[in-house]
Amino acid sequence: MLAVTVGEITIGENGVAAATIGLRTSGTGAVTAIATWTATGEDGRTERLRLSGAGTYSQRLTWSLGERPCGKTVTLTVTTSPRPPAAPARPP
Repeated sequence: MLAVTVGEITIGENGVAAATIGLRTSGTGAVTAIATWTATGEDGRTERLRLSGAGTYSQRLTWSLGERPCGKTVTLTVTTSPRPPAAPARPP
């Protein structure tokens, strides 16, 4: 795994949050993306995506909140297995 990106989260009038995640790998082996949605005062949602056969992936994810989450912070966190390497340290 080389990189993971999370695009801008949008929330429609129907209360559905959406974002696109991207993964870039160094090969075509299997990788699992674990996407966790959270919102203030909500239970949240976790989704596991098992991907293989390519070096890059782009997946649109959605979470139906039931109603527009006015005044709530909505986040999407993505981790992978295997994990991407740590960023190299920058000299001071």
